[in-house]
Amino acid sequence: MSITKKIFAITFCVASLAVAAITVTTLALGTEALRDLGRRRLVEGVAREADILQSRGDALRDDITSLAKQDAVRLLSEAGGAAATEVTAEAAVSQLRMIMEKRPAYIELAVVQAELQLRVRREADGLMVDVRREPRPTGGEEPLLAQLAASWPGAVEVSAVARVAAARDPWAPAMQVIHAGTRLPGGRQTLILLTVDLDTLVGDIGGRGDTGLFVVDRSGDYLTRQPDARRKAPNLLDDYGLRPTWSPWLAQHDPRYYAEVSGGGLALALRRVVLGDPMSPEGARHLVVGGIASLADIESEVKALRTQLAALSLGLGGFLAITLALATAHLMRPLSALTQVAERIAAGQREVTFPALPADEIGRLAEVMQRMLDALRLAAKTEEQATLGRMATMIAHDVRNALSSVKMNLQILAEDGQENCAIALKQITYMESLLDDMLAFAQPDDLRLDWIDIGDAIHTALVSMLPEINHKAIQLINGDGLSAAKLPKVLGDRTKLIRALQNVVANAVQAVSNGGTLTVTAYPVLFESMPAVAVVIADDGEGVPAAVADRVFEPFFTTRAKGTGLGLAIVQRILRAHGGTVELMPRQGGGTDARLVLPVTPPESCDMEPRGSWRSVDRGTRRLGY
Repeated sequence: MSITKKIFAITFCVASLAVAAITVTTLALGTEALRDLGRRRLVEGVAREADILQSRGDALRDDITSLAKQDAVRLLSEAGGAAATEVTAEAAVSQLRMIMEKRPAYIELAVVQAELQLRVRREADGLMVDVRREPRPTGGEEPLLAQLAASWPGAVEVSAVARVAAARDPWAPAMQVIHAGTRLPGGRQTLILLTVDLDTLVGDIGGRGDTGLFVVDRSGDYLTRQPDARRKAPNLLDDYGLRPTWSPWLAQHDPRYYAEVSGGGLALALRRVVLGDPMSPEGARHLVVGGIASLADIESEVKALRTQLAALSLGLGGFLAITLALATAHLMRPLSALTQVAERIAAGQREVTFPALPADEIGRLAEVMQRMLDALRLAAKTEEQATLGRMATMIAHDVRNALSSVKMNLQILAEDGQENCAIALKQITYMESLLDDMLAFAQPDDLRLDWIDIGDAIHTALVSMLPEINHKAIQLINGDGLSAAKLPKVLGDRTKLIRALQNVVANAVQAVSNGGTLTVTAYPVLFESMPAVAVVIADDGEGVPAAVADRVFEPFFTTRAKGTGLGLAIVQRILRAHGGTVELMPRQGGGTDARLVLPVTPPESCDMEPRGSWRSVDRGTRRLGY
């Protein structure tokens, strides 16, 4: 499997697992949240309707209490019905009418004494006032009167729900009413009695919105329509099996009740509403507002959520697959190109061009591979040079031995005055110099370090080159600073440094025409923050052509008809072995400056090419190896 497919597979698996984990977590949390929302919606709906009904019950109690505090009613209670004036009775009736007009749920409101009854009753054509000075039948008020007789003055009592026939229409369905009243303090038996249409009081509670709302009385009988048509019992307790828990709940302080009906798939919420005085000896008269919600509806919402999450997960998975495929292909394209380059290098190709890559990890990898390729090229070149060096060493040794014998014989003949022998000796000497260059470049050698006077080394190199200098009538100018007093001593190999200086001077002499100028200067400098000596050998020759300026230090490279092309290569190796540098710089007006820089103390490791790198340091001797 390719790395592209591996990256795609691993990334897609991780992303898919993450999406699956998020989906499962979201589903679990969303399911619980939906269920909680359904329960909370049911409970809040019941609480809202119970608060409305409670506020109406509180208004009923407040109306009775405020009527008992009216001056006219208070005077009736104090004076008694027989002594009540018409003005007082009329004022009391006016208060009754005002309350009746304000409350459409009130059927009848009365102030009752043994000698006087003031009643305002709601009829089909308006409010009817009935003022009598003798008792009249009370009808359904008897239970309330019994409650008032047992309660303390000022307490508002509410009777149980009663069903009464309509006054003017015997065919009309029976009305659900409750009776409420209070007994005024004082010696006179004065009662305020109120009859309320419960259907109007309850209003539109029942069957609204998402929850089936209803109202039941203290015994659990429905006062509004049954919320679940499938259940036929007239009592809530029988419908939902609440009888074991009903009475304990009514006795509790908390008015809320919630249960899930097993087997019916329903949630049930109840809330008590207190009518009348909670501290009544008969106990508070309760109405209960309830609501039911189908758990199946909630589960259907949960199922819809699962479907939506599954679709979303599939869509997200497909999007991730496409996105990861495109991203992986985009990211792997540079790596594929780099792989092709590496395969070409592995096949033996060296002239390979790297494609343009972004400046990221792959780009840095390409840079490293480029340096590796350069190192391979250099290693191949070095190995080729090493092979040539070994070959040259063998040939040079054999040829040199043969030339030594020829030279000895020619010297003997030359002493006898034979001119041709002198010419032959000169050619043999030239051949020996070529062989010396080859051996110096090809053979490893030791650096025998000692403190040397660099000015003296320069002088020695110049003296050895005087025959060539004089032969071309070159003007030699020794600059300032060549004395030992002005230059620091250098730790180096005297013989090799002199050879390097000789090679540079020889190169300059060959470049200068007859009668030219050669200038040699030396001065102390700082090289890589270390004390060093710089030697500049300047000539006014034709200079180095720009086309070959980068190749002058390559072994066996020369622009002349004679020579091995090893002179400057040897100079560079010797300078690098001492931790220094050499460079050729063109001069204005023509000519070349050869600048050699030697540290006073060579560093422990020198930046050298493989054929001239330090291998070891042993007893003050540094070995130049291949």
